[in-house]
Amino acid sequence: MLLFFALACSTETPTDSGDAVDTDTAVDTDTGDTDTDTGDTETGDTDTGGDDDADGDGVGADLDCDDTDPAVFPGATETCDGVDQDCDALVDEGLPSVGFMDDVTINGVPASGGYWYGYDADDHLTLYGRDGNEDGTLESYQRREYQDGLFSAEEHSTDGVNPSYRVEYDRDADGYIVEARLDTDGDGVWNYAYGYVYVDGRYAGYWADYDYDGVYDQEQRQEYDADGNYTPYWSDEDGDGAPEQESWYTYDGDHVLGYTTDADGDGVFETVGTYTWEGERLMLEVVAGGSYPSRRTYTYTDADDNYDQVDYDALDDGSVDYRYTYVWDGDWAVGQTYDQYADGVDVTAYEYTYDVEGRTLTSRMSLDGTYVTFSEYEYVGEVNTANRQDVNADGTWDVVGLYDTAGNVTYNSVDWAGDGAIDYIKTWTYDARGRQAASTEDTYGDGVLEVGREVLLGYGCGTK
Repeated sequence: MLLFFALACSTETPTDSGDAVDTDTAVDTDTGDTDTDTGDTETGDTDTGGDDDADGDGVGADLDCDDTDPAVFPGATETCDGVDQDCDALVDEGLPSVGFMDDVTINGVPASGGYWYGYDADDHLTLYGRDGNEDGTLESYQRREYQDGLFSAEEHSTDGVNPSYRVEYDRDADGYIVEARLDTDGDGVWNYAYGYVYVDGRYAGYWADYDYDGVYDQEQRQEYDADGNYTPYWSDEDGDGAPEQESWYTYDGDHVLGYTTDADGDGVFETVGTYTWEGERLMLEVVAGGSYPSRRTYTYTDADDNYDQVDYDALDDGSVDYRYTYVWDGDWAVGQTYDQYADGVDVTAYEYTYDVEGRTLTSRMSLDGTYVTFSEYEYVGEVNTANRQDVNADGTWDVVGLYDTAGNVTYNSVDWAGDGAIDYIKTWTYDARGRQAASTEDTYGDGVLEVGREVLLGYGCGTK
């Protein structure tokens, strides 16, 4: 390397430009080529961290979360030993796991009985089982199975050994459930089935086979036009192949214009519904014939085609039986009222506020001008993290629910009597993988934890 730098800096040139080899034997006296950089001779350095690598695993101490163990470094494979091999602050992730939960009774005195919670490698809950005397044997359980990350089967047992109930799900390529088979008595024989029908990703019907003989005992179907509006709908409630109810709809583009319904399967369409539109505004909805004739009239003053009032004539006899009114802020209804008899009495009113994403922040209900219930909601990112409700307008929260940023419930309290005193509190905690780690329950809101569950043995890998 030093020779390279000396030649590169030499000012001497060959005397014979045609010679392929320079025969100049003059001694290079250029004293500027005194590069003493010994670092240029370093070879074989695999330290990706830039610092010392005490355990020789190829990762420097500044990146290695345990530079004393060569099996621990970023990118290592997790093994079932309670150690974070890959330095991502998670332990044994990607491996199935179970955790033992112990009950604690009044005044914190341990009681017999505990629970096993099991998870698969993707942290789906696969087992909830009770071990009443903590001998390691389940006395009852619920097990869940997953296929391609989707819930595929569930099995229950009342004795911890023999299944008492099982259901399996078949899904289509889009993940929709198309059949569920049930063994409701645990004898290993399917005795009930139901399923859903989808066409081009749209829900198109339901069926049920009550005795698993391959013949539908109940069936419902609906079809769609080219605009995605469903046109016919029918249901066969007794499995005789003849519809007990049938409806047909007509549309003008995206607007429904009307429908006819045969509600008793006699072939006579006794109910007729019609819709009247002015542009994008629905002006009138009338149901004639059948058991429930009615008329709804819509009134607008909003430039955005949001109706401000709906008068509901329940019998279509010319009198208004129910009235709805709305106050809009853009596309959001910030106020609603319901006048049960359209007489200005017993008017229930709601007021709402929203965030910029259109999610409800507060909701207030009043009756005849008197505030009754107030609710508020909080969000972190896309997750609803808090719901609070004051149900009797006393200024205190009667119901509170809190959630972590993964959507797991962490706290719930209730004032059953609405007297300002909390009657019930329950809390939950979760580990870094989102698995339930502990819970406490104060049944009377007196500060005494009647029931508590905590991880005693930590999590072990495998299944139980």
